[in-house]
Amino acid sequence: MDAGAGLPDGVWLDASDGVLAGIHHALNNRLAAVSALVQLGAAGGGRGPDLDRALRDELERFGAALRLLAFLPRRPDEAPTPLRLEEVLPDALALARQHRDVRDVEFAAESAPGLLPVFCRETALMHALITLLVRAGIAARGGGRVRVRC
Repeated sequence: MDAGAGLPDGVWLDASDGVLAGIHHALNNRLAAVSALVQLGAAGGGRGPDLDRALRDELERFGAALRLLAFLPRRPDEAPTPLRLEEVLPDALALARQHRDVRDVEFAAESAPGLLPVFCRETALMHALITLLVRAGIAARGGGRVRVRC
């Protein structure tokens, strides 16, 4: 057991490998789209508002994927802080949805109002949530759905 992650190494590595593969795929798609849009602009002799909007949208998607990557590295020296589950869960869901084996699974989450914060390391909470979501997603493959209720 790795004390820095709070999960057995193999469990986290299995989940994170699939998430990384999914993010890699998404980043490749973004790069291909931006490249095609740039070539389209060069071939058309200039940029117009539609092309600018498409480029902006692709760059936002690119940035969102990169932002999610920041949650994957372990930070064993990270200090525990009070975390609101309803604020952390959307990023955990976004990462779980990237996993190569659960792309066809629908995830939904709902939180009761007034949830108390959880006092822990953010990366440990994210890793635990991602692992649980990915495992639930794998179990729900084939048209299933994962509902998270807090």
